[in-house]
Amino acid sequence: MAQSSSSIAQHQPLQPANEQPKIMIKMSAAGIAISQLHIQIEGWLLKKSRVLKKWRKRWIVLAGNKLYSYKHEKEYHAEPTEVIDVSNILYVRHEVAAAAAAADSKSPDSHPLPTKYCEFEVTLQGKLKFMFGAESNTLRDAWMAELNKLLQLNRAMVIIKEGGKHGRILSFGCKHFRRNCSYLCSCCNKWYHCSYCHDEVEAGFIASGHELERSNIAAMKCCRCGKEQALSNECCKCALKTANYYCAVCKFWDNDPSHTLYHCAKCGVCRSGHRRDYIHCDKCGVCLDKTFYRTHKCMESATKCDCPMCGDYLHMTDKPVTFWPVCYHAIHVKCMEEFLTEYTNCPICNQPWMPDR
Repeated sequence: MAQSSSSIAQHQPLQPANEQPKIMIKMSAAGIAISQLHIQIEGWLLKKSRVLKKWRKRWIVLAGNKLYSYKHEKEYHAEPTEVIDVSNILYVRHEVAAAAAAADSKSPDSHPLPTKYCEFEVTLQGKLKFMFGAESNTLRDAWMAELNKLLQLNRAMVIIKEGGKHGRILSFGCKHFRRNCSYLCSCCNKWYHCSYCHDEVEAGFIASGHELERSNIAAMKCCRCGKEQALSNECCKCALKTANYYCAVCKFWDNDPSHTLYHCAKCGVCRSGHRRDYIHCDKCGVCLDKTFYRTHKCMESATKCDCPMCGDYLHMTDKPVTFWPVCYHAIHVKCMEEFLTEYTNCPICNQPWMPDR
């Protein structure tokens, strides 16, 4: 039973007093009235978007993940299914293909299709939420599969520009690293910008969950021209340099000018800093600062363990590592600084920061 137009006033829009209202852009599928794909954006949305203006004339957002249609005078329910964190992003653009054919305008359950492209910007703490209707159908699954293909460049490709939206492109990348390429994992046959982006998605699956091993990186794709090719530091099609730093052994790219990296053959990984400032200790199995190397106490495989604070594997970490002064247990520098604000004993063996005299 359709509601009367007077019932619209009874619905209270979801517009908190101190927050910007949550806006949803409807991506309609031909012939489907309830179970369409929705994209909900938290944060600032491009005000010039014709899709948004048209959408706001037809829909109103209600509390409890509900939508009200002005056209059909009825409510539709949507459930959040997935959240993608795109923090630290300066500019993001997604192209989402609309349905191939428009629904019959005379049909009571039809909806006009939006434009093919949805362009928007997000704040530094923005998030993208994908929402589906309560009913499940094969067309919805097809939309999700198509959307995943578009988002496999870290599920939200970051374009870092100089001087704002219309400035010169400085670099591509993700929320973890700057690099002008993505790579293919041979296990899941999907494209990602880095191992962190891969593990955030793939490691959570119960049946097929896996973490990215460097040996499983099969190919790379240029972010500018989209050419799939063998691993290198330059695109074979458009000659774009993939990164300022490239390690063929680790299959690692980093285009951040503030980062200084080198590869240690004995450690088997890339380390942060200048090679001239570090000496590799064969017994500890790690590169140490020259000043610390002269006075340090050797511990076999000192960094082949997890950080006692954050749990990251220290031997493969890209963050600076230090050692407790007395017992020489390894820990991240930042983790130690935070730990010492409240405690003074080693979190592993309870040794004090400095021995009693």
